[in-house]
Amino acid sequence: MYFRIIYIYKMDREDKRRYFIVGSVILEIVTPMFQQRLEKEYKKRGFPTFQAFLNSDSVIHILFHLRHRNVWCCVDKKSCSNHDELPLVYDEWDLLYTPKKDIGSNHSCHCQYTANSVELEELDYSLAGLILLNCFALGKDENTISSLRQFKSDYLCHNTCGSMDKEEFDTLWDDLQDDVLRLDPSKQDELMEIKERPLDDRLRVRYCKILLGIIKPNEVDNREPERCPIQDLCATLLELRNLIVSMNTRMRPTTSSANESNKALGGVRCQSHTDCSLRKQYQLGQDIFCEHSELDLTKILNDEQSDDISDAVIMDDGKLVICLWNTKKLLICNADGSQPEIIQCLGQPVKITAVNDSTVAVIFMEMPLVVYTYDINARQLLRTITVPDMHHMSSVTTIENKLLIGGDQGLWTTDPDTGKTPQKLPIECQPLTVHACGDRIFYNELTNENILNCYTTAGHEIFTTSLQSSATSVFTLQDGSLYVSCRDGTIQHVSSDGEWYTTVTTEELTSLKGLNDPRYNQKQKKLITFNEPTGFVHIFNQM
Repeated sequence: MYFRIIYIYKMDREDKRRYFIVGSVILEIVTPMFQQRLEKEYKKRGFPTFQAFLNSDSVIHILFHLRHRNVWCCVDKKSCSNHDELPLVYDEWDLLYTPKKDIGSNHSCHCQYTANSVELEELDYSLAGLILLNCFALGKDENTISSLRQFKSDYLCHNTCGSMDKEEFDTLWDDLQDDVLRLDPSKQDELMEIKERPLDDRLRVRYCKILLGIIKPNEVDNREPERCPIQDLCATLLELRNLIVSMNTRMRPTTSSANESNKALGGVRCQSHTDCSLRKQYQLGQDIFCEHSELDLTKILNDEQSDDISDAVIMDDGKLVICLWNTKKLLICNADGSQPEIIQCLGQPVKITAVNDSTVAVIFMEMPLVVYTYDINARQLLRTITVPDMHHMSSVTTIENKLLIGGDQGLWTTDPDTGKTPQKLPIECQPLTVHACGDRIFYNELTNENILNCYTTAGHEIFTTSLQSSATSVFTLQDGSLYVSCRDGTIQHVSSDGEWYTTVTTEELTSLKGLNDPRYNQKQKKLITFNEPTGFVHIFNQM
């Protein structure tokens, strides 16, 4: 073992670089391709969200038998299958599904499970590929996706050294490249750039740990770059075991264990009317973001006078779109402030949301109150959308590819591409701050601003939670928990079921005084907040 470790440390840098190249292709090209193909396929079958797709009986049934052997479902025994191998591993199954409560039966069947609120970005390429191959008819692409998925088993998932000799690399590169280009010919330049990139050893070790399953892509890992993953494996397994034990205690507390659970979560009990249990999540109030940079708009705009910022949004490609209230402008720029562009607006923009990669929806201060959509690439107005009962404090966001707009007496949805007659949702409310994620809608009301409500689009109440101050903005983190910015200047971290919350104490966030409500993008894993009168924008990265 001693000589083995010495050998690992003295490996040729080119062997490491070859592994780094293959790992980069798998994580930076193949994984997003699989995720995007999965989204395309489930939407083609009429499912509005990934969770809705996972919750369909046929999909649960298929995936259930990829995890469980020698079981026969009460719902559909004729379609049951018994696989010699179980390719869906425990943590993948637990990521996708949770047992239902109070089902009144102890037999094993797919009817006992319900889908979690999972984002496509949480699926690695192996799991995304498994779902694609087993739940869809992929035609000529089936063999290609299967071949790409096999690369992990053949070359990566047991490669604890994070290296690859020239002979092995030469035998696999052409096949890897051909498979990628069969699925997406536009990736040719990207493949060539990756093939020529120099070795980044810290990133190589991180990629190795991700591909070995030691860490997840969104986890921070600060161990030394030259330390081989296998040396940390036992310690990591112990950490995972402790984490699992910790997570198993984070269930909705009974009367006798309420104080212990409350202490473990680091939160206080919400005045909530829900009977859901906590899902696996961040510890409430833990440090999640660290400040990355600060933008001074006076320098970006070459103007000594600061311009009041009324709202801002991070697009999925990382661009910022900032509402400049005084000068009736939208500022578009990269996260580092480069390549600034201006759209001159019809009025003073006060609310903004991203519709898709190139479109934003904006509400102006002036009458009449309507929603305007803009193409930020072409820098032009697309259309105006009239909502029957908008008021001067109306909010706009998106849900299931539609605009969601808060009016005077309810919530309205409409297709942003057509602007056809908005449809009112079956939720009686006077919404003030509105946020949506998946099929869930979060809002507070003009008449009771301290209550955070959570409903489905169908009008079913999930929870109502009483906070210590009124919510001025809400966004959902990747685990389903919420950050709620409040009028008293605090940010409350609320559990995904609304049962618990605690005040965020992240030093860099709380030390910035006079800041407006934070905005977050799950894909970019970035949070921005802004100081309205000074014209400074602060950008935070998720740790």
